[in-house]
Order: sequence, then C-alpha cells, then structure tokens
Amino acid sequence: MGWALRGKYFIEAGTLCEMFQEADISVRSTWNFLQATRALKIPLIVNTKGNLLCKSDEYFQLFATHPVPVIVNLSFTTYDDNDARANEPFAPLPSERVKLIRRLRDHGIPTTIYLAPYMPDITGKDLPGIVRRSIDAGAVALHLRNFYLTGKHFRTRRWTRYVADNKAVLSRDGMVWKVSRTEMMRAFDVMREEAEKIDPRFKVLGMKTEWFEMEPYHGRMPMDSLPDQFQAGIIDFTAIPILRKVREALSQPQTLLWSKIGYKESLIDLPRTVYLSGDDEATWMACSCLGAPKVPTASAVKLLETGYNWLRMGLWNGTKDFGFIQTVGMIWPVVSANGLPATESGGDRIYAFVPRELEKELITDYGNTTGVSESLASTFLVPERAGGTEDKFYPPEKREIWYDDFNAHWI
Repeated sequence: MGWALRGKYFIEAGTLCEMFQEADISVRSTWNFLQATRALKIPLIVNTKGNLLCKSDEYFQLFATHPVPVIVNLSFTTYDDNDARANEPFAPLPSERVKLIRRLRDHGIPTTIYLAPYMPDITGKDLPGIVRRSIDAGAVALHLRNFYLTGKHFRTRRWTRYVADNKAVLSRDGMVWKVSRTEMMRAFDVMREEAEKIDPRFKVLGMKTEWFEMEPYHGRMPMDSLPDQFQAGIIDFTAIPILRKVREALSQPQTLLWSKIGYKESLIDLPRTVYLSGDDEATWMACSCLGAPKVPTASAVKLLETGYNWLRMGLWNGTKDFGFIQTVGMIWPVVSANGLPATESGGDRIYAFVPRELEKELITDYGNTTGVSESLASTFLVPERAGGTEDKFYPPEKREIWYDDFNAHWI
C-alpha cells in the first residue's frame, strides 16, 4: 500500500463487497477510506450498486467532490424496476441508479455499466433497450459479465429450478454453471450493434477470458483519456499490453515467450516486495483467483517475494498447473516431448495463441494436458514487445476521446 500511495496509483475498491452499504452510516469504514484517499489525492476506481450514493447526499457530495479522478463501474442486472425488486431487493432500483449516472456525469465522473451478472431470462429481455438507456443516462461503456452458479447457495430449490429452466443457454464447467459462450456472444453482438447505431463512442465490452473475440474491457475505459499526470497512476504490469500485441496478428498462430512479450524488470514500476502469506493473507490467498500463488492457510509466517517474481508467478507461471495468461481463450500451453509444460531456459513457461479455426489442426490431447507440441510451436510467429510502459495505453492516434467534459474536469 505504501508503494501505491507514494506513486499515486489508482486504488480499485468494491471488488469483494459493496462499499456503499447503508451500515456504513454507523460503521464509517467507507467514509473514512474516502476521507483518507481525498487527503492523499489518490485516484479511485469504484465498483458499486450505489446504495448510499443514491440515498445519502452526504456520501454523494464527499464522493463526487473527490479532488482527483474517480471512475465508477455501476452494476445492473436489469433496467426493469419490477424485475430488480424480485432479484436484488437490497439494491437501489435501476431507475435510481440511472439518476445517479446523470448526477455523477454532472460532476465530471464517468460511469461504465457493469451488466453483471448477465441472466439470460432477465437481462436478456431487452438488450437494445439496455444500451439505449445507458447512453441516454450518460454512461461511457457497458461491460458484459457472466453469471456463475457455484457453492451451497446455488443448491437451493430456486437455483436448481433456474438451471433446469435455462439449461439451453447455460454450460457446465466442473461444479460451476455459467451462461454459455454462445449466448454471451449473441448478447454482446446485439448490444454492440445497437451502440454503433446510436453513438459509436459508447463501447460494449467483453470479458478478459474472451479477449480475442469480444472487445475487451481494459484499455477502452475513460483511463485512456485521462490527463497525463493521472495516467501514470494506472499500474504498469497488467496482461493488457501483452494481449494487445497478440491481437495484431489474430489470424496467425503465435508462440508466447516471456522473454520476448513479457515485462522487463528494469522498465516497469512495481513493489520491491510483496507479502504472500500470514494469517488473514494466507486465508485469502487460499481461495484466490486461478493461477495466483497459493499458500497453506495455517501458516502464520509472513513470506516475502520480490515484486517481479510475484508478477511472473501470477501472470505467467503460476504455482498451480498454469498462470493467469492461460485462462484467456485461445491461449494454450506448449508441451515438451516428455509431456510436461515447455519452458524457456530461465524457467518461464511457454504458451501458444491458436486461432479457433486452427485448433483441430494444431492442438493435441496429451492425456494429462492439452496443448501445442514444442516442435510445432517453434514454427509459429513470435511476437515481441519492448517490455516497459510504452504500450500501457492505446497510442494517441488510436485513442477515442470519449467525452471532453470528463477530461477537462481534471486538467
């Protein structure tokens, strides 16, 4: 956190739970957080349904007058108040959240719609209407996100019936039910076409795991239009520039080498050290995202890792079967002759991008894994980046200045 504060890096809040719950009026956790980031002039990205922002002018004024940039991701499942009452009774009505978008816009704060979770029988009732209302309210983008049903909560009669009623548009991955890729792509295409008709600046965006077929979320946000002094506060070490580089040759199979397409330690700003375990941290990491370092929950020892090795583990190598990069569709492991994951001389795993139409020709099932043979991968295109921050954002000639009033607000 000290590193983030020193560098004035954006803090993303509201990723695990709603930060504007009514209970905060007495607890004051979010209130104190906003006061602290305000005093330190830390930019914010906030994911929320907007409870207190809709209902408390005190909270709205504190938030809306933040002295440095704020970007809001406002969640909707539907724009229909009646459906919302039945499915999200503790959230503000969609009509209230639409008013919030307009109020935020008046204060120079851009809002992206998180259409999350996408429930085909509810969200999918009027997809063009959702786009029209989002644009009319002043939102700058819409991010389509899937619906995952897993765990004890979804074993109830209601959700068992829901799966049975919607099985035609759901798919199963192990113990997890989710909306099928076909249905997600259909919804994405319908909304994107509607947006193009009304206002091409408004982007319907996809999921990171479908980066190469659905226009991705990161990199097409208001971030690209922030003044230079605040762009430095966007972290340097995401997967986005790597995936953008792959997109430059989508019709060709490519071999992805960390030494060529990854980050160079000397060219990015990242923490010198990162805690990997210890009490609460260990518990959290044990249930963390796929590919993240996993440590025993019982350990009270605080382990330190260098920032660069932490990045390579989480993004590329992982400590499980693979790193995050392999969770992106059309990226496969490269497999050596002995059936194990192929690696570079420095130990970094090798991956391959394979266009979907070439999968049957190039992908092999090895029994314990599925991927591309090392000998075949040696014939693929090898994309290369400089490895720094030069491609953190779209170049100026490719950027779309979404709305001048947002940009002018912070200059």
